[in-house]
Amino acid sequence: MGRDGRRIGVLALVAVLAAAVGGSAGARPHATTTLTVGTTLSLTGDGSVFGPVFQKSAEFAVDLANKALAKDGVNDFTVKITSADDGSQASSAVNAARKVIGDGATCIAGSIQSANTIAIANGATVPAGVAQIAPASTSALITDLKDNGLVFRIAPSDVLQGPVLAAAMQEEIGKGKTASFAARNDAFGSGLIRATEAAWKKMGNKETHAPVLYDPGAANYDSEAQQIVAGNPDAFVILDFPQTYAKVGAALLRTGKFDATKLFIGGGQPAVIPSFVPKESMDGARGTRPAVPLGAALTNAWDAQFAAFAGNPQRQSLDVNEFDAAMTCILASIAAKSNDGKAIASKLRAISGPPGTKYTFLQLPQAIKALRAGKDINYEGIAGPIDWDENGDPAAATYDFYKYVNATLTPQRQYKNLHGRILAVDLTPPTKPAVVGSKRWTKTHVVFKLRSADPGNVSPPVLILCGFDAQKLHTCGTTAAATLRRGSHTLRSAAVDAQDNRSKTTVFSFKIVKEK
Repeated sequence: MGRDGRRIGVLALVAVLAAAVGGSAGARPHATTTLTVGTTLSLTGDGSVFGPVFQKSAEFAVDLANKALAKDGVNDFTVKITSADDGSQASSAVNAARKVIGDGATCIAGSIQSANTIAIANGATVPAGVAQIAPASTSALITDLKDNGLVFRIAPSDVLQGPVLAAAMQEEIGKGKTASFAARNDAFGSGLIRATEAAWKKMGNKETHAPVLYDPGAANYDSEAQQIVAGNPDAFVILDFPQTYAKVGAALLRTGKFDATKLFIGGGQPAVIPSFVPKESMDGARGTRPAVPLGAALTNAWDAQFAAFAGNPQRQSLDVNEFDAAMTCILASIAAKSNDGKAIASKLRAISGPPGTKYTFLQLPQAIKALRAGKDINYEGIAGPIDWDENGDPAAATYDFYKYVNATLTPQRQYKNLHGRILAVDLTPPTKPAVVGSKRWTKTHVVFKLRSADPGNVSPPVLILCGFDAQKLHTCGTTAAATLRRGSHTLRSAAVDAQDNRSKTTVFSFKIVKEK
């Protein structure tokens, strides 16, 4: 080796040693992961009354997440948001999704309409390997999408809402009545109207004709209106979005045979009847929508913080769902330690369902800290448990039954579809279990009877939990039994109803003594 060769060798060795020393000293900074959450919401078109407040919800979620990360001292993970208007049309929704994906989004919280969600999945997110969480899309068609496990939704399928709407109608107008069914002919309208019609007929009620499905892009609806009012029905069930219903409602009024107080509607409807919809075609209408539990402490806390956050002050149906969609994107990305779309999707069920410690948005720093420590969490959404099934659908849902009073959407009561059981929603916990049994035993095997009642729902019965001494509370039914040593003992018990309301804990003290 010549002189130049020796010089190059020495320089190479110096470079290697420098790299080694630098590496061992930790001089190189940690790489920062940035998650970009995309939104494809309806800022124009049929859904434009909803888009702005949904956008605010997503921005609120990102803001809270970044504040929680800062509170935890996390400097290697950040979240940002990129947005595009889907125009309330399937074709423009695909372009909006491609735009935010181009901006770096690997998890999309949107769109609102079912047709747009389906189009985005087929034309953008699935081909690109991007996770997608729809906040308000309820079509049953979404359940069976060939989505490679990438598509989820916060609002439940119309398979759950249809029976709730039918049950609410029957409660309002009685059994054995006749209804006229109609809807916009798209993934939302045709799916929900058929689910409602099937449930209505199964309950022993009648219809004037098969559902009238109309083109959302038609210029005039006079012929459809005549079909809808034919037969003098006891109720009208019409499923549409405000922009189109403005024309349908006007046509119905022209028939002279339409009464809005006999109208039932479904899905997310605006908080106030828009000025472009004839008021007399909608005021007095009743309907159902996926909802949050009214009066719940979590709901009230979210409402207060959201009102204080900058942006559109007008609330709308399902706006909390956009918050939960964006938040689950973020938490799944933290759990995956990655901003890769497929990695995020693979963690969505884990962070949103049991087992795992429950956290709400109020404990966001604690939830993030737990995830970064490799622990399992169960994020509880504003509208309740998400608990996605294998198809990315929530298994249960709470619904408002509402009425337009003086043009304002006013909730009347709530229902819950819990795995096919339609329950009236209540926030009243069951009574503390009553313990029936002796306080003094001579035998070491003890048996107690447990009783609890649920003022809010009489069916199904409450679940009773119990535990002796230091045992964790576990399901025990109406009987608690154990074999114990002589001495002083306690039996603790609590009751949980179908709405997850939990009673106060009963503590029953007793003794086992020697037989005299």
